[in-house]
Formats: sequence, structure tokens, C-alpha cells
Amino acid sequence: MRLGWKFLGVGQIIQQGRRVGSDGKSYRPSKATESWGLTTGVMRTADNPHDYYPTPPSVTKALVAKGHFKGLIWEPAASEGAIVQVLKEAGYEVLATDISSGTDFLISRRSVPNIVTNPPFSDNRAEEFCRKALKIATSKVAMLIPMWFLEGIQRYDLFAEQPLKTIYVCSRRPRFGEKKYNSPFGMCWAVWDKQYKGKPHIEWRLD
Repeated sequence: MRLGWKFLGVGQIIQQGRRVGSDGKSYRPSKATESWGLTTGVMRTADNPHDYYPTPPSVTKALVAKGHFKGLIWEPAASEGAIVQVLKEAGYEVLATDISSGTDFLISRRSVPNIVTNPPFSDNRAEEFCRKALKIATSKVAMLIPMWFLEGIQRYDLFAEQPLKTIYVCSRRPRFGEKKYNSPFGMCWAVWDKQYKGKPHIEWRLD
């Protein structure tokens, strides 16, 4: 996981600039991105430049149990391979890359059947990862994202043009890395299927 924030003892966050929504109007970031920062005292830091927060195996296993991917899976924010290991143990062929090892997903022209990752959250990169993945994946995209990511006028077109197939809600907030605290916000797997034309459905995973 790539949060790009550090838990401190002060209620301070760095504000992001205004965004232009799909309706052409300018908006401030979602209040949810501010509220969890104020309540947990998180702020951007330079000691973790690549937003490294490894995904708990149970979270990826919950996706694998429902995923049914066919073909190669690309994990473009693999870092030390927390997600990759679970995918390989499940028998999938996985391409693992990371910006820290020289592969910038956002400028890559590679096309693959599936993309599964826990994208970086800072500097709006989670949204950029989703949009990029939906352009280059030919089958499925699965992103581990905060629940508040589903709201926001600036992301309306992201979900309207390519509807989600399923949202798998993590009933327990994941505990990332060796931290003594859980995620300060709810998490879910957002899954797109490029061939799916129906309405999104939602499931809860107690993992």
C-alpha cells in the first residue's frame, strides 16, 4: 500500500489543490480526505517517498477467493511483493514492477490482461492509477482503495464510463505493515471487468 502519509501527534495535513470535475467546474478535494487526517494526525512526509505500506496477505487472499482472473496479472506498485506473493501462491502468473525499481506505471505503454494493485494515494495518484489501468488492461482491474474514493464529482466519469463490477468491502479495517494501528479509513477492493455491462454489486469480506 502506498499511503504517502505519516502518523504524528498533531492534527495537521497538507491540503491538496482544487480539482476540475467531469462537469467542468472546480472543486475542493473530498471532505473525507481531510477528516481522517484531522482525526488521526497524519501528514505527508519525506521519509517514505514511495508510500510503502505492504498489504496484509489476508486482504489479497479475500480478493483471490473471488477474483477468477484469467491470464497474466500485472502488479505495478509491487515494492517488496506482498500482493505478488499471494497471487503467485494462488497459481497466477504475475508481472511485478515498481517505481522504486525504475518502472513508472503511469507512463508505461504495456498492455496486459489484468492489473491488481494497492495504488499510491498521495498526490491523486490512486485516481491516476485507476484511469491508467482501465486504459491498458484488456480484462480486469482490481484496486485496493479507501471507501471515500467512491465519492467525489471529479471521479464521476471514472465510474460512469466503465462501471465497476464488484466492490468487496473489508469489514475489518486492514492493518498495514508492522504498525500498531489499523487503517484510519475503511478499505475495499474495487473490481472492473472490461466485458461487464451490468450494475455494480457489493459484498462484505470478513478477513
